[in-house]
Amino acid sequence: MKKKLLTIVAIASVLVIGLGAYSVFAASPGYDAFKEAWKNTHLLKNATTTTEIVVKDNGQVIHELEMTMKTDFEEGLGEGKIHHATENQELQLTALIQDKDLVIKNGAGEYFVLEKQTTDEGAMKKHNDPEMMRLVEFMIDSITSPLHDYFQVDENILTFALTNEEVPPPLRKLGELMIKMGIKHHHDIELATEDYPFLLENVKVSLPNLENDIVMEKVNVQAELTEEGFVKSQDILILISGNTADGEFHELEITIKTKTTHVGSTKVESLLLEMIDYETFQFNKVHKFH
Repeated sequence: MKKKLLTIVAIASVLVIGLGAYSVFAASPGYDAFKEAWKNTHLLKNATTTTEIVVKDNGQVIHELEMTMKTDFEEGLGEGKIHHATENQELQLTALIQDKDLVIKNGAGEYFVLEKQTTDEGAMKKHNDPEMMRLVEFMIDSITSPLHDYFQVDENILTFALTNEEVPPPLRKLGELMIKMGIKHHHDIELATEDYPFLLENVKVSLPNLENDIVMEKVNVQAELTEEGFVKSQDILILISGNTADGEFHELEITIKTKTTHVGSTKVESLLLEMIDYETFQFNKVHKFH
């Protein structure tokens, strides 16, 4: 569900990245520092990350998502807590990864364990291949090159700001199409209990279906880095406007706040499955235990 809710954020990000087609490489201390900081943050083996996402439609909050992710890779443990609220629904889930098991606890205190499935070792190795990762990094560097100078650094504070007027006209049209298609396929989603048995009820995720006069008004980012070179906190603001098919105007404001804490001291409590009642599931298939 997190991926569904953030579709509009992803579409806006693609629009920004697309500007790279209009320029050649350009070094930027701000961009390099930002990229390296996120690489360092991604490689942390023990940390707690909290994320708050708020989506407003014409000034009214329509989605609030709070996530806390704890990781302890050396112990093979990870925990994620999610709280998602709309005007009509509220969802709470806790997910625990231990011994390659995925355990989900819903808001009613019920436990569900995903049945183990055979993994493709070759595919995993290919996915994590260092050469492939370097190629991906090269591609990102090249297509985002005209944006590098928008990244500014002042001691340990990094900022990025882009407005609609700074987007080349051809890409404005491309961005409108991409946002339109993304919202068309994700503006009205329902997650059913028959597919996600850990849900207490069907969950609906809705966004206004923008079709005309779509504009990415602005994207602002501010990040604070630590002396060790990872991202301590980051605030993102994305503003998109447009009209629905019947001419109704909507301005979507998306804010994302992220913090990284307890580096090297995060504790994740494991769970003894034999001590609890639980169900296993393969999304459309549920088996009873105990």
